[in-house]
Formats: sequence, C-alpha cells, structure tokens
Amino acid sequence: MDAPVHVAYDRARNRAKGLAHRLFEERIAAKGASRDVPSPEQLRSLQEAALATGALRATSIPTSSVVVEERVTMKCHIPPCEVFGRNHLCPPYSPTATEFAAYLADYEVGMLVQVQDRLPEGFKDLVRETDGEWYCQLFREKDWERAYAGTMMPLWHRLHLAVMAVEGGAQELGYSGAVGLAGSDCGLCSIEGYAERRVLHQVGLGPPAGDVEGTVFTPCDVSQPCPFPEAARPAMEAVGIDVVRTLRNAGWELRFPATSYLDEGVAQWTGLVLLA
Repeated sequence: MDAPVHVAYDRARNRAKGLAHRLFEERIAAKGASRDVPSPEQLRSLQEAALATGALRATSIPTSSVVVEERVTMKCHIPPCEVFGRNHLCPPYSPTATEFAAYLADYEVGMLVQVQDRLPEGFKDLVRETDGEWYCQLFREKDWERAYAGTMMPLWHRLHLAVMAVEGGAQELGYSGAVGLAGSDCGLCSIEGYAERRVLHQVGLGPPAGDVEGTVFTPCDVSQPCPFPEAARPAMEAVGIDVVRTLRNAGWELRFPATSYLDEGVAQWTGLVLLA
C-alpha cells in the first residue's frame, strides 16, 4: 500500500461525514416519512427524460433488487484504484456498503439509466495491447490516459447528465428525496468536464464553468471543499452496489471483463436514481 493510500485511510478515519453522506442524509430528511411512489405514468415520463438526455435505456427497479455488498468496494483498494483516496466521492471517503444499505432502506423504487457509445479503433487496439495489466497501472501511461479522457469521459458526462435529468424530473414531480448515483469516479472538475460544467451552471447547479483550458478547475482535490456539491454524485460501485447482479435483477446484461465488449466496439456506463 503506497503513501497516498495510507494518507487517505487516515483522513477517512478521522473525517466527519463526507460529501456523499451529507447528500443522502439531506435527501432522506427532505423525503420525510412519505412512502408514496411514482405512478406508471410518472415512471414513463422519467424514462423519457433519460432518453432525451442521451441515455440508451432506462427502467424502474424495486430497491429490494439492488444488491449491496462490502466486497464490491474492496476492489477499489485491493489493488488501489488510481483515484482511491483522491476523489471526494470514492472510497474511503464515500459511504461504506453498510452505511449505504441503511440509506437505501428508506427507498422503495429506483430507476436504472444506461448510456452507450461506439469505441474508436485506436482505443480498442490500445486496450488489447495492455491486456493483462492492472487497471491502476494503465493510468501511468500517457497514451492510455489521453485515450480514456477522449473516449470514456464524454460518455461519463452523458451518464451524469441523464442521471441528473431523472433526479431533477422526480423532484419536480414532488419526490424531494430523489438522488442519483453515476459510475466511475466523478469527473466534473476535469478539463473534459468543461461542457457539462457550463450546462450545469446554466441550470443553477454549480459555479461558473471556468475556462476551457482547465485553468480554473483541476482534478478532484480532497484537501479542498468540492466546488460542485449540488451536482457531484457518487458511483454505484463506490457505495458497494454490485452493478452486475443489480442489472441482472432488472433483466439487463452486463458482462465482465469489460474488454468482452471490444469486438462489438461499444462502451457502456450505468447509473441509478433512487426515486422514493
């Protein structure tokens, strides 16, 4: 375990509740004791909101079908992910699976949202060339880092916007406890996040976007407050959700390893919005 990981554990051990803890607790408090759930017509309108924002598909799911296990987050630090301890919404700062399961118990229904895009040939070739390496090692290679930023980050932002569209739509319908989860580590402060930062600022979620060269915002700095607390959302896996089994419970397929999608030339990301 390297020094940054030790530092992350020490900070997490001594921290007050993190950004994601506060997010869930505030939404649960806003929700109150209400057990009302969206009607079929309301669920269809939320699905349409996701699709209109660029989602491939969306479907409602009872929260009893969302699988939460501690061993999921173990994969974040054994071996350490390249952003472990370096992102406000990732372990060890995010809620543990046990903590998230307690939050989840306040909800009865959610909505899965999935985005998909074609992979450029160069990205597929690069993945095949690095087959057998640990994921955390790949980000030490500049070619991989650039390819990921140009290919997967735009897809991440599409997922985040779709999740926020469903979350916002549910709140407009009166479900004030609605809260979303995206995938992977939060990318709002990345250079690639400029376009989404601009959209979020226009709808009142977050400060001005900064300049396109990335001189205002830099990759997440856990020593500083998050500049986007209204819009930043944790990943499903960061709080212990077993994405594969949860999607299987909803009748969707997700294969591992992710490289099994290379021959099809596609990449997918999935998020979840807890509705009511």
